[in-house]
Amino acid sequence: MNPLEPRGLELPQGCKDLLDAVGLGESMPRQVTTFTDGLADLDAHIIALQQSQAAVRWLAIAWHGQSDFVYLILTAQTSLCALFDCPHDNGGHEQAIRDVFLESGIKPFSEKVRGENSVTSLRYQLPADVQAAAELMREVLLRGCVVPERAILVFRRYENSAGT
Repeated sequence: MNPLEPRGLELPQGCKDLLDAVGLGESMPRQVTTFTDGLADLDAHIIALQQSQAAVRWLAIAWHGQSDFVYLILTAQTSLCALFDCPHDNGGHEQAIRDVFLESGIKPFSEKVRGENSVTSLRYQLPADVQAAAELMREVLLRGCVVPERAILVFRRYENSAGT
């Protein structure tokens, strides 16, 4: 599946995408910027997300050949958190993601099963320090999501000013 195309997973009735399904779709940012980079560029994308002045902002990370997306979510009211969408037939990725976060002493603050028990959405609070957040996300992508070290990643940054 092309990572730039919409996911093929079942979503709850009335939801058009993952952000809509987790309750963020109503404030979907209007400006979308897409970058193709490597895992080594993760820090720069997290820094850009944190430094953005947009009231609502997300960073979606995908990789070639996978339908999986990882969302880093940051709004004016919250700190950085990560959202993982784990299909139940994903070969143990959900448990591997959980394990990487547990090794860092972080438990999910939100956990939802959707689509007739076919997908678990996990939300984790990331460290406030950008370098620590980037290192944790790198470990999650490598060990939890099994992204190859030299994978080409698609970073999509969504931004919206308050009230638009």
